[in-house]
Amino acid sequence: MRARDNARNTDTENERTSARAPAAAGGSRLPGLVALQRATGNEAVVEILRRAGHPSAQEVHEHDAGCGHEQAFAQSAEAPVQRRSAVHDVLRGDTAVQRATVVQREELAIQDGNEGPTTIRSASDLLVWLVGHPTRPAPRNWAEPAVLQRVLARLEQVDGPVGHDAVWNAVREVLARQEAQLAGDSSSDSDSSSEGGGFFRRGDDSSSDEEEDSDTSSTASSRSLSGDQWDEGEWGTDTFGVSAPLEFRREMPAEELAERRRVQSESLSGYRLVGFHGTQIESLGSLITDGPDLSRIGQANGIGKGAGFYVAPVVAPTGMKAPGTTAAKNNAKTWGKFLVAVYVKNDADVQQYFGDSDSEDGVGFESAGSAGPGPAMMFHGSDELVVPAELFDKVKLVRNADDMAMMSDPGHAAVAYEDGVSQHKKSKK
Repeated sequence: MRARDNARNTDTENERTSARAPAAAGGSRLPGLVALQRATGNEAVVEILRRAGHPSAQEVHEHDAGCGHEQAFAQSAEAPVQRRSAVHDVLRGDTAVQRATVVQREELAIQDGNEGPTTIRSASDLLVWLVGHPTRPAPRNWAEPAVLQRVLARLEQVDGPVGHDAVWNAVREVLARQEAQLAGDSSSDSDSSSEGGGFFRRGDDSSSDEEEDSDTSSTASSRSLSGDQWDEGEWGTDTFGVSAPLEFRREMPAEELAERRRVQSESLSGYRLVGFHGTQIESLGSLITDGPDLSRIGQANGIGKGAGFYVAPVVAPTGMKAPGTTAAKNNAKTWGKFLVAVYVKNDADVQQYFGDSDSEDGVGFESAGSAGPGPAMMFHGSDELVVPAELFDKVKLVRNADDMAMMSDPGHAAVAYEDGVSQHKKSKK
């Protein structure tokens, strides 16, 4: 079996700064009203307030020539016509109700270091941001619309600016809650929202004097944390029709792209393309940023052909024919849909393996193949090349110069595309 990195088990238009919604005057919300508005709509909420006698919600009679109020009609002929209030207008009409100002957030700004704010409007926007701002160890199984919608719902409740750590903490919390629910842990719902603890807080921690308000508050909180109010964005589908993540690139003028390609090419001077590595999107960003993860060796599919980084090769030992670029990409995709181009320093040798790869501890690189100065990459045929851990400091993993994993500039819109390693091809001799 092959040793893999973080295997899977179970940043539109130019983005602009989006001010975080200020806290409503008076402090706390009335979540019962929020839930009711979401469930029934603005007009229904205004109607309920009108029936309850709320002054700002009352219908205002509009005088006309046949209503029997000629004097009032004459006085109001040049006055602006008053119509039924919208919910936010009703709420402005009473100081006590101002605390329940309804704010439906459709976007969220994430600030990371010196980079400008990135405006997130959907689950796929968040996916692009996460790939471009990785962490290690990288959590698994977060690249799903529902998971990222719940992450966005939690980020809305963060006190203070939303930054790198806050986002990844939210991802981990959502995944932990999901795993606990799958395990049947009914107490997990209160883990991150208990009073005085946890990274997140509820939108309303106050108790209600009436049981009905308490029940509605719980419903509102549940609906909010589900993330249903957030758009899924752009997703593809897998062979089973299930939503699957897409590849994205940053849109930019041709001149800028050419310059980025030139810079990338210079950074790879002294390296050669040895093949492609297939992985899951959750591992893509950390692989590009940090290279192969030594701690992940053997955790996915064992180390049957040696403890190293597995590659679908475009190189071969001297005297042997190497696979082409297309064949290597196809081979790599059998391990993971998302590919990285693997470059290794020119002085690293490629040797053919002749020994037995069935031992429990895998191949001993220092003794396999022909004699050579130090460790070498082991060639196991046209579908596998193993880069030993001793060579990890000579490895560079890259994708296209404009790919979401290679640049995170929020000033460039992210657009879906195919083949994130199309700019990397086997050299022709």
